[in-house]
Amino acid sequence: MRKLAQLVVWSAVIPFVLLPMALLSQTDCEAGNGPLDSVPPKTAGVEEVIQKLGAAEATAKEARLHYAYKQDVLMQTLAGKDVTGEFHEVTNVSYDAKGRRQEEVTFAAQNYVAGSSTQ
Repeated sequence: MRKLAQLVVWSAVIPFVLLPMALLSQTDCEAGNGPLDSVPPKTAGVEEVIQKLGAAEATAKEARLHYAYKQDVLMQTLAGKDVTGEFHEVTNVSYDAKGRRQEEVTFAAQNYVAGSSTQ
């Protein structure tokens, strides 16, 4: 009975503790809105930005060579809430030693079109 009383007390106390925290975490969407400052930044030039972006892109490309992932594509055509057609394909994607993308289709459902005699 004592545990039940503690549970009732905690279930009453927790909302009063969490509610103020939730209200404080709300943001003001209008804060900081105003006219844009069109003055170019003085800390980095255009060439420096281009070089940094190029280096980041090269790093991302190199990292991608070490990953494989599953790509699951499901595309449906709808008429209201009814599915009238569907395309579904699952592919394993990886990269070979030369950086070429390799795709292995592991599932490819036959295209479906509602009302079609050739499915």
